Amino acid sequence: MTRVPIVAAIVTSRLGVLVARRNDGEPAWTFIAGEIERGEEPADAAMREVEEETGLRIRVTGVIGRRVHPHTGREMIYLAACPTHGTQAFVGDEQDLAEVRWVDLAQADELMSGTIFEPVRSYLKQTLTAQDPDGRRYPDNLPRHSVSAGGAVIREDGLMLAIKRADNGEWVLPGGIVELDEDPRDTVRREVLEETGVFVEPGRLTGVYKNMRLSVVSLVFRCRPLSGAARPTAEAAEVAWLDRTQVTGHGRGVRHQAHRCP
Repeated sequence: MTRVPIVAAIVTSRLGVLVARRNDGEPAWTFIAGEIERGEEPADAAMREVEEETGLRIRVTGVIGRRVHPHTGREMIYLAACPTHGTQAFVGDEQDLAEVRWVDLAQADELMSGTIFEPVRSYLKQTLTAQDPDGRRYPDNLPRHSVSAGGAVIREDGLMLAIKRADNGEWVLPGGIVELDEDPRDTVRREVLEETGVFVEPGRLTGVYKNMRLSVVSLVFRCRPLSGAARPTAEAAEVAWLDRTQVTGHGRGVRHQAHRCP
C-alpha cells in the first residue's frame, strides 16, 4: 500500500520560523507537518495542519522542495508559507505537540541537530535575513509592522459585503496581509475573491487602522463588485450583503466602514 506524502509548512514571519516540539520525540523538534488527506492539495493540507496545530492561518507562497526522508522513508513536500492574520501561535494539538515557538535559523538548526533539508535551510537563510538596498542588516530591535488590505465592497443598492470568519466567528470585511511584492489594491482583489468568490475593483482609500496588540496596519479601500456570486469559503463560514440596519449588529470594522462609505 502506497503511503500518502507528508507536507511540511515552513512558516516565516518577522519573528522567525515556526517550529514545534513533539511529545513523542520523533523527532524532538520539527516544522509543522502532517499527512495529506484524501482529495487534498498539498497547500490545503499545510493550511489545515498549521491551523489545527498552532491556531495560525497561513497562506502558502510556493514549493521549496521535495525528498524522500532519509530516516522515515516518507515522501516529504516542503512548502513556504506566511501568516495572514497575526503571529500569535499556541499548541492546538496537545496530543502531538508540547510547544510551538518562533525561532531564528541558528536556533532552528540547533533544535533540529543540523538535520534541516538543505533547500529549506537556503530558503530560510534568504528569507530571515532582512537587508536594505546597501546589503546592511537591519537592527534586530527595529520596529516592524505587518500591513493588511481589505475591501469595503458596496453594491449599487447600497449593500455591503461582509464575511463571518471561520476561525473565530467575527464579522469583518474581506481582506488579508499584503505580500512583499504586492500592491495593496492587488491584495484586495485577491483576498476578496479568495474569501467570497466576488471579483472587485478597488477605488479610493477609505480608512487606515492599527491593531495595537498584533502590530498590524490595515488599509481599507472602497470597492465596486464586478462579477461572481458571494459564497462561503474555507476562510468565511458565512458571506452576506448587509444593509445599514444589519451592519449595526456586526463587527466594529464593518459598522465603521458602512458609515464612511455612503
